[in-house]
Amino acid sequence: MTFGVAQFYPVAVFVTIGAPLVLLAAVGQNGCELLAVPNLVLRRNDYLFCLPFSPIDAWEHRRRALLQDSSDGHTGKSNSPTAVLRG
Repeated sequence: MTFGVAQFYPVAVFVTIGAPLVLLAAVGQNGCELLAVPNLVLRRNDYLFCLPFSPIDAWEHRRRALLQDSSDGHTGKSNSPTAVLRG
């Protein structure tokens, strides 16, 4: 009877991992898929480091910041002392 049960493993993996990832993408949040549903239900923004997706989240954050700066007319140059020191 294990043959019938084994057919549900792909569905269980999708529901456990895939559906929360799609939910995170739909609402525009980043983080681990384990906290996606609790964060939305409790209206919180807890973050749990997720090794496979953290580089992707960092890239998306930089990309959004660049797009927002360009839409605000920001040239990317700053007069702050740290920006001057960095060159």
